[in-house]
Amino acid sequence: TMQALSRSLKDIGKPFRDALLLCINNFNNQGGAHNLKIRLISLDDQYNPTKTRSYVQQLLHDYKTDILLGAQGTPTLSSYLDLIKEKKVFSIFPWTGAFHDLNLPYLLKLRASYFDVGYTVTKFVIEQKGARKIALFYQNDQFGKGNLAGGLKALQDAGIEDYLTVPYEAHEPNLMDQAEKIKQYKPDAVGLFSVPFSSEKLLNNFDLN
Repeated sequence: TMQALSRSLKDIGKPFRDALLLCINNFNNQGGAHNLKIRLISLDDQYNPTKTRSYVQQLLHDYKTDILLGAQGTPTLSSYLDLIKEKKVFSIFPWTGAFHDLNLPYLLKLRASYFDVGYTVTKFVIEQKGARKIALFYQNDQFGKGNLAGGLKALQDAGIEDYLTVPYEAHEPNLMDQAEKIKQYKPDAVGLFSVPFSSEKLLNNFDLN
């Protein structure tokens, strides 16, 4: 599988990889599958679609495996979605809320859709926290836009028209401009439809004291 073991999603990728290793080692110690041991091959794609595509080809050709378990990221999965459609790769429980509209037997989903997540989180902030002026910070790709669509629907259902949307690009070096826009807007709440690394970079540009 591919895990983001460094850069922006490492805080998700490393614990996920470690949990997989723990489960597999326990299974192997109990005898494996008819005395055959499972081997986990985990490659660091750094949440980079180009690296992911290259590693998938490497797994297919060099390791002779076509099963991917728990890979992280929508942009990265998109890089080999054609192979899933062609039934050359079986992706099990990828860490993404995208592609719920596609009927793909070789893509086994676990997470809720990004739309549902964005809608639920925004609705909670409105109804439980009383927010009426909301900024939505989102990654400018399928991941962020899916969450954004859900958030905007929640705002619409609540009759809220005063909101700000602030996009950023994946791996953007700094988010000072986005932080400044949000600070000038002075929202009641900020929806972070972003990866943890980018969320942290944004918050570091605020004076939270």
